[in-house]
Amino acid sequence: MNKNKRPIMIGLDVGTSHVIAIAASMNAKGKLEILGYGRSESFGIENGVVLNIDQCMHSIVNAIDNCKAGNPELDIHDVYLCIGDNHIKAINTRGEKVRKNPEMEISALELEMLISEQYKSYIPENEQVISIIPYHFTINGKLISLDPVGMSGMKLGASFHLLTADKNAVRNLERSVVKAGLNVKQYFVKPLVVAEGLIDYEDKEAGVAVVDIGGSTTGITVFHDGVLKHVTVVPIGGNNITNDIRLGLGLLRSQAEQLKVIYGMAVSTHTDPNATITVPGSRGMQAKEILLKSLAVIIEEAMQEILDYVVCYLKQKNIAHELHAGIILTGGGAQLKNIKSLAERMTGMSIRIANINEFLEENELSRVLNNSCSACLGLLLHVGKEINRPQEMVPLAVEDEREVKVQKQLAVPVLETNGTIQDIPNEEELLPRKNKRINRFMDILKEKFMGLFEEVEEEKENKKN
Repeated sequence: MNKNKRPIMIGLDVGTSHVIAIAASMNAKGKLEILGYGRSESFGIENGVVLNIDQCMHSIVNAIDNCKAGNPELDIHDVYLCIGDNHIKAINTRGEKVRKNPEMEISALELEMLISEQYKSYIPENEQVISIIPYHFTINGKLISLDPVGMSGMKLGASFHLLTADKNAVRNLERSVVKAGLNVKQYFVKPLVVAEGLIDYEDKEAGVAVVDIGGSTTGITVFHDGVLKHVTVVPIGGNNITNDIRLGLGLLRSQAEQLKVIYGMAVSTHTDPNATITVPGSRGMQAKEILLKSLAVIIEEAMQEILDYVVCYLKQKNIAHELHAGIILTGGGAQLKNIKSLAERMTGMSIRIANINEFLEENELSRVLNNSCSACLGLLLHVGKEINRPQEMVPLAVEDEREVKVQKQLAVPVLETNGTIQDIPNEEELLPRKNKRINRFMDILKEKFMGLFEEVEEEKENKKN
């Protein structure tokens, strides 16, 4: 509890690039008061999967220590954990319950019991449930568009989406967290909490797509008529941009990441064609002078590939014409300069960059946060709303002995979700863009080789003279 006796929540986002830990409490105005913030570079993680538990553990410890450094009074033990990688899948199930007294109002307890029965659903042996989302509520076999609590009828039914994750991937992540001296209180699917926490009901009602550009993945969450329509995670993110810079300009990964963050622009035509930046040499290597135009061209091409996935996904689902509130960009990739202009040009839709500040009570710590923290903040906003929302406190009964931590999302009924969370655009649709990128790299290499020959000829001429 903080000084105002409000619960302190700890959000933890273990990503491919960084580990982020945020401590916060929700005030009476529904805003987050940031009590601690920590960030560290990720090690032992590749494409969102823990490959080295000890290295990952040390990254988590560093993030938690940094979080405590700004507020030594914090006692961090229980954490809410984000999971948002492309091994997440969705399984459709259906449940019904015959009620003893059809005249009585349906209670939250009955709905919780119907949800808990979904734990008995068959899921592949190597997967575990992360989240259960109810949709298509029915009473006496008739579809209703509202939360059934408070209504009456003989038979209560619902269709469900079970979001599952690879059991080994989750186990290794949890082991890393536990070795860091922490306890996972609850898991959350990253694209859902980002969208749930950072957009309001008006956007959901009008129709909006939230695109969260992370390190190794990009989450796409679509709402319309106030309810969740589609969700997917595609295996491409900001690290692809960093890798393209590294390969295209012959730099170290750390140098490429710094250039992207400090000088990166998503539209190459907005850069001064003559502007340069000198990259210091390292480990005996010579310093390099790089045209900012060349850097912007590489970033623009890589970002276009990410946005291609978004455009193709919306086209596959035939949903773009329903998104009257357009697209909201968030995540670390949304911090690139001119990203809004590029996205508008590619999608033909209105684009906004998520404004996390409107959800935060301003203080010294809140001012250092940015869109790379959107998953952690969305998680904390979602948890804070659930804690403050009046509801019957019902323990989740897991009748079998599987260790399952489930995210309850009763506040947001899902009326239509087609496909699985891994339903991503066809590779053939994206092939022209990839071929273009390959040709661009060949041109860069060709220029480098021609430059070497020119240097040799210049040396020969100097010797003659």
